[in-house]
Amino acid sequence: MLHPAARERGYRLHHHASIGSTNEEALERGRAGDPGRLWVLADRQTAGRGRIGRAWDSPAGNHHASLLLVDPCPQRLAPQLAFVAGVAVVKALVAVAGEGMGIALKWPNDVLCGGAKLAGLLVEGTSGGRSAHSSGFSAVLGFGVNCASHPTHLSYPTTHLGLLAGEAGTRDALFAALSASAIDALDLWDRGRNFAGIRRAWLDHALPPGTPLAVARPDATHVGTFKTVDDDGRLILETGSGCLTVEAGDVFLADMTAAS
Repeated sequence: MLHPAARERGYRLHHHASIGSTNEEALERGRAGDPGRLWVLADRQTAGRGRIGRAWDSPAGNHHASLLLVDPCPQRLAPQLAFVAGVAVVKALVAVAGEGMGIALKWPNDVLCGGAKLAGLLVEGTSGGRSAHSSGFSAVLGFGVNCASHPTHLSYPTTHLGLLAGEAGTRDALFAALSASAIDALDLWDRGRNFAGIRRAWLDHALPPGTPLAVARPDATHVGTFKTVDDDGRLILETGSGCLTVEAGDVFLADMTAAS
């Protein structure tokens, strides 16, 4: 299932019929000293998770995959990998579904299509796998994409790739495309030396400026419009009282009733 370009660059694939969590499996392998460039792919997950430990629906037919990277950058730059993952998955989705489908990135970790959630990303890190291959820091990029079905019990709209691409929108087709586009995105980012380039690519595929957003933070929920992402990767929300810089928080379309 790996794209030939990924094999040529030394990427490997561990495929599971069923697993608790592809991210957790990749993290464990990193802690055990795996050299990295390892994809963990599962037909289904029994304990899939999203941000902040939220459960992620993981039925068969959908895309559940995680990429283990060993020493991908100085550890302080690891949050930038969320932008790398975003660019990679959108490029893969467009390769499968085609242009003009309205696929867009929403800060910090969602992919939408026509305002409905299509995919979620989860970037995590671990230390302790010091070996001949690694100084001890590993990062895992998790990609959960609705391919064959989408959940209908959530408080916000969802969709799946099959509705956009028809029979071409399979998990296997998406994974092959992603295993190639991830290399391109990582090369562009250049271990954090070119965050400006990956930021531009991310913004090229983001929701358009002026999109109404709400940001739920412990102090309050702030409503405004998307302006940009700054040079440090923070969301800039334009509100009636000025621009708000957001480093963390649940972000959702302003007409949604709950965070995605």
